[in-house]
Amino acid sequence: MKIKIALLSLLALFFIGCSLNKETVKNLNASSESGNLIKAGNMTTKRAAHTSTLLKDGRILIAGGIAEDGNGNELPHSSAEIYYPETNEFKPTGNMIEQHCNHSATLLANGEVLIIAGWKSGARSDAVEIYNPQTGEFRLVARLEKPLQAQNAVLLKTGKVLIVGGNADRNDYQMDAYLYDYKTNSFEKTGSLNYGRMAFTATLMNSGNVLITGGDSGSEILNKAEIYNTATGKFEQTGEMNFRRYKHGAVLMQNGNVLLAGGSDKNDWNGKYKSSEVYDVSTGKFSVIEMNNERFKLQEGIVSLSNGNILIGGGNKTVEMYNPSENKFTTMGELDDENYYTCLTLLNNGKVLITGGYNNKIVTTSSAYIFQM
Repeated sequence: MKIKIALLSLLALFFIGCSLNKETVKNLNASSESGNLIKAGNMTTKRAAHTSTLLKDGRILIAGGIAEDGNGNELPHSSAEIYYPETNEFKPTGNMIEQHCNHSATLLANGEVLIIAGWKSGARSDAVEIYNPQTGEFRLVARLEKPLQAQNAVLLKTGKVLIVGGNADRNDYQMDAYLYDYKTNSFEKTGSLNYGRMAFTATLMNSGNVLITGGDSGSEILNKAEIYNTATGKFEQTGEMNFRRYKHGAVLMQNGNVLLAGGSDKNDWNGKYKSSEVYDVSTGKFSVIEMNNERFKLQEGIVSLSNGNILIGGGNKTVEMYNPSENKFTTMGELDDENYYTCLTLLNNGKVLITGGYNNKIVTTSSAYIFQM
């Protein structure tokens, strides 16, 4: 009788474990780190170069992006969906007014999400939309002076949003920066960049200022960095990166420094970097650290965890983690494919949602994963 009870208990634990974990992806953890990379089903549609935004209620808004049409064409989306962490489900929400990919999405202080510009079918977009999580609907709130793509938008500590960089045409790089005030639904010009740039990074620092790094200036890939000073509204040059890079990722670390990961040089797919750099806010200098894998097209593929480590899951099949205290990268697992232009989002429960992307043949995916410590 005791043996039967024990066997039943083991079977129950087995089935519970299967139902919780679903399909576990290759786990290649090193001894100093632990974590699991788990398949989390599929989004309602294939997406790459989309956005993934944590809402105040813990849900995730996934908006726009591109997917192939079956004839070799990449078409931008106007669709959006919501991820529910409690049930691990993706459900459609209202469509955007226009198509958006390679756009920006910013959670506003009032809990709504600001969607700006990007690429639509055949052209850049000038549309500014806001998503209301209560109604599940998007509304068009403004039009930019010029269409824009590959810009950055950063929520400042003032509650305003800094919109910086990008280009309005192949040779028309946006030098002027703008502040968006959601309370008045208005834009005002602020300082001008020292260098026009697209496919760069913009990171809010503890000081409230914003670090701008790298990007494509139209004539070259930049190693230049500058800081937007919120007090003066001006852009001030700071130290140069050790490598010219664009299509890289950046994230603020708990110690106040900024980690830059991967990217590429002017050779794009053939110039992918294995290197990363740390910007030291106290000295204004960059120092190089080698990752385990070369990767690029990961602007949304990097996230800071609650324990201070940094998870990188874009621009390569392998997921790895940077531990600032040990100053090293550790391989954590593998995705099914390279997944360029994927999104990583830290959930309120400490897990990370990984969604979408495309492989080196530009085939998009609807796959999603959960990383948990």
